[in-house]
Amino acid sequence: MPMSTIKTNKGAKFTLHWPSLDEYTTRVKRQATIMYPKDATTAVHLLDLFPGAHVLEAGTGNGSMTMYIQRAIQGPGSHLDTVDIRNEHSLQAEQNIERFWRGIYRQGITFWRSSGGLERVIKRLNGSDQGVDHLGPSSAELETETTLTASQLKKKKMESMEKMPPNPHSPDHQYDAISLDLPDCKLVLLDLMPLLKNDRPMCLYMVNMSQILDLAKWLRSNCKELVMERVLEIGWKEWTVRSAAVRSKVKGRVHVGGFGAVSLLPPSPSSGERDESVPDYGPDNIPDDALGWVCRPVQLPRGHTGFLVQLRKNST
Repeated sequence: MPMSTIKTNKGAKFTLHWPSLDEYTTRVKRQATIMYPKDATTAVHLLDLFPGAHVLEAGTGNGSMTMYIQRAIQGPGSHLDTVDIRNEHSLQAEQNIERFWRGIYRQGITFWRSSGGLERVIKRLNGSDQGVDHLGPSSAELETETTLTASQLKKKKMESMEKMPPNPHSPDHQYDAISLDLPDCKLVLLDLMPLLKNDRPMCLYMVNMSQILDLAKWLRSNCKELVMERVLEIGWKEWTVRSAAVRSKVKGRVHVGGFGAVSLLPPSPSSGERDESVPDYGPDNIPDDALGWVCRPVQLPRGHTGFLVQLRKNST
């Protein structure tokens, strides 16, 4: 049961609780690199999300960012379309979302799985791809195609057999925000422009500054309707704040280890048993005259994860 206390064979106590979204997304089974909580929560802020919003996400991955978006927008009329070209990634993400708090965030999400990528889904969303009967060229057309490589031919055959979900929106539908986690976002930005409402944001997750510089140059030359507003690198610094025993003030009563950790002195050699009059000085019951505090950063390796780039549609 939540908030129940359990004890290990060494006497350490732990309290059970339901996992938070941060804990779940960083520990759940994955087949792709996750969007870490520090980046996902900031991306939700940059997307300016609200209950009832309609959002398009490209790059489902293991579904971590999908859940953060859905938590922010879930409400009457909300909808999230999430796209991934890897079928196994999308299926794992859907399963992860269904398992979190018994599927609390599952309703209102459409999972798009297409080997044709986001471009293929855009055609479905804007109405140019009408359904299963119009997903690709016929077998005769494929056999007579002479300009395609073997890999391109295989991809087209796969596209022709795909069954995509029906378009849940009207032909003139537009999104309140778009989230992109793609190797090269420039390839789809022009196609996405008609799907985004004016004066609404996009948030792009990019790994290095070279990608951002290439994007800035490309926007300047090819897409002046999208304005780069912010580029952020997010860093969290976690601290430890806990009680500890002051060595000089508990000398002779207990043993104080590194960083003020407290343990009882070993049993007296003469008796072979611990004196029951010696109190158990755990971290929560250190005597007031020996109480001190440890405040220091958590010494864990936390490297660079990525940059968040906020774009805004500015059509006149």
